Amino acid sequence: MSRTVGSLVGLCAGEVASCLSQGTLPQSNWNLGPAMCNQLWEEFHRLQLPIETEEGFNQLVQLLDLTKMDTRNYGLTNNHMKLIKEQNLESFSLGDVSTVGTRDSRKHIHIDRFLETILNDRTREKLRHLDIAAFLPRYVGGWARWVGDNLQSLRSLVIFGTNLSNEDLTLLCGNLKHLQNLDISSTNLTSLASISMCVDLEILSIGGMKSAEKLDMSEMFELKKLRVLDLTCRRICSTYDRDIVKEFLKYDKVLPQLQHIDCSGTDATDEMVEKLVTYHPTLKMIGLVDTKATISTLPEVHLLNTSSLTASLEAFNHYESLFNDAMMINVVTSTYQQIKRLFRLESAVDKRNWFLKLCSAINEIPSSDLLHFVLLKSLSMFFKKDRYEILTTADRLSLATLLYNFLDEYPVWYKHLKRYENGAMRTALRILTREPLLQTPGFNFYELIDKALELLSVNKGSTVEWRCIHAIELSLKNMPEEIFENREFWTRIFDILDQMYRKKKGWMYMRMLDLIKRLADRNPDLLVEIGGVEMLIRQIKIYNETETFDILNKVLFRITIRSRLLESQNFRMLTRFLKELAALVDIPPKKRPYGRKRRSYAVSSVFAYLLTRIKPSETCHFRWKIIDRLVKKLMMSLHAAYVPLFPIPQLLFAAKHVVTDGACYWVAWSATLHKMNKSGVLYQRIVELSKRSEWSEETNKMLRKAIS
Repeated sequence: MSRTVGSLVGLCAGEVASCLSQGTLPQSNWNLGPAMCNQLWEEFHRLQLPIETEEGFNQLVQLLDLTKMDTRNYGLTNNHMKLIKEQNLESFSLGDVSTVGTRDSRKHIHIDRFLETILNDRTREKLRHLDIAAFLPRYVGGWARWVGDNLQSLRSLVIFGTNLSNEDLTLLCGNLKHLQNLDISSTNLTSLASISMCVDLEILSIGGMKSAEKLDMSEMFELKKLRVLDLTCRRICSTYDRDIVKEFLKYDKVLPQLQHIDCSGTDATDEMVEKLVTYHPTLKMIGLVDTKATISTLPEVHLLNTSSLTASLEAFNHYESLFNDAMMINVVTSTYQQIKRLFRLESAVDKRNWFLKLCSAINEIPSSDLLHFVLLKSLSMFFKKDRYEILTTADRLSLATLLYNFLDEYPVWYKHLKRYENGAMRTALRILTREPLLQTPGFNFYELIDKALELLSVNKGSTVEWRCIHAIELSLKNMPEEIFENREFWTRIFDILDQMYRKKKGWMYMRMLDLIKRLADRNPDLLVEIGGVEMLIRQIKIYNETETFDILNKVLFRITIRSRLLESQNFRMLTRFLKELAALVDIPPKKRPYGRKRRSYAVSSVFAYLLTRIKPSETCHFRWKIIDRLVKKLMMSLHAAYVPLFPIPQLLFAAKHVVTDGACYWVAWSATLHKMNKSGVLYQRIVELSKRSEWSEETNKMLRKAIS
């Protein structure tokens, strides 16, 4: 039974695309027109839908009748190539081809062979628009002749940023005389000779050249139908000559039909703008973003600039429609600097419209890391002081969802962050941790924590890691107590702690340790259950031992913990750590570095947080006796060591409850370093201990010294 598009009433293109992706469309003969097919294809990639089965892909090939295919925003795959071969295209924009072909062919592409492979005879005959410049590849020579010979129906050709020579341009213009749109900006041309053969040319882009002085533009003035002349650069971070407007005016000639000239990104001045208007009275629009020109109005000529938020929005939309990333960056950067100074002078409606435009651009433009960075930086401006008041609750929650989706893609896109990639991720996290966003009703803290943990696990650079940890800390402050019952969450925290330990990121390690201290305060049983005690003992060797022992102290009173400390593996790690300390504490105080001073204090902490928590009935265990003797030996070598602080409450606890020879020696020795009040509880307890007879000679001597 044949069906028409009318049968799809009630279904949106996105739902149909999802059905196609899953292969759940009814087995019927669908008769979709090219317009609907083009829309479905756009929805596929806007929603990032995969083709789950080979059968689903075959069904898609049979269903679609595409006339337009734009792959600039995603990489080309073998499935895409199969699909292109079956279509009758009139417009084709090539995307990233690095995912197909051999490794050598990705560096130097034979674009003529590639196009010959994927474009069938019908497409070659009817193709009117071709864009092969999106990823700025380095093409092997000879392609211009093939394009000119085989794509005679072309009316629009975009090849900016390619290795185009003067001879290639001559071949193209000689064979494609009916071109109406030609983009040869940011190429290595030195002459526009032969451009006059394209007698129907209406739109020409020649900006971004390395040397405007060397570019011979004389033949360009023979193009009597030229309406639009684009002198902007389209390559990001490119070194180009900004004097092209000055060179253009040197010819002192007129383009009789010129209506729009774009001087953005050049060194155009007010004087040059006035000359352009004088020479070309047909002009209706001039682009002046990121120029020296300060002129704001001209009679009967519209100026494209960033003088206000409304003007910036118009300029951004213009360059977005042209896929000109470099100029979009210039618009956003210029607007950001302006709004920083004049934010309060702009209307609330204009500010909110600009905010929404920035959000939609981040969502819809899978472009360069630099563009994303400047977009996010501009968004962060709305969360300073009281600027966020213009945003509704829905705006803030939508922004949070947008940023989560944005961060989702980075671990897939990049293995090693570069400068602006790092900045983009860091800025996104900074916005997510702003107080106005965190206080928004309905804010999803679980999503924020999950994203921060995911980024930490893939190790994206120290500045990003710091932002992730900060996001987790803020989330814990705002989340309900049930987070401290979440076993999966804390297991991931310990995994990241271990990762920081192995990579010797001490400052990050300590930040994660602070998070674990909260778990020890709220739910020590969970810390024990997920193996936190074993991990902390294993890691005590490198970083601040006192912090680790402080965490252990919160759970040591539990019998389960004490029994775990006596297990063979944990016991070996603890005794090995104490033996290593013994090798450090004999160094004279003046030569002992700060880190080793802290380790000498850790010896005291070992007794304070471990031995003082055992019950008298447990002191007879042979492993505790080994530790007791080891620490006593350590204490005897610590007479000359500098110990900055001692935990007095733990000393008192030890003196009251622990009755082992090593513990008494430690209490007595520690007491000699403090001026004790003879009426104090600690002094009185040491006096009582000195009257007992079961201590060794060294311990008795130290007890007498403490009370003398």
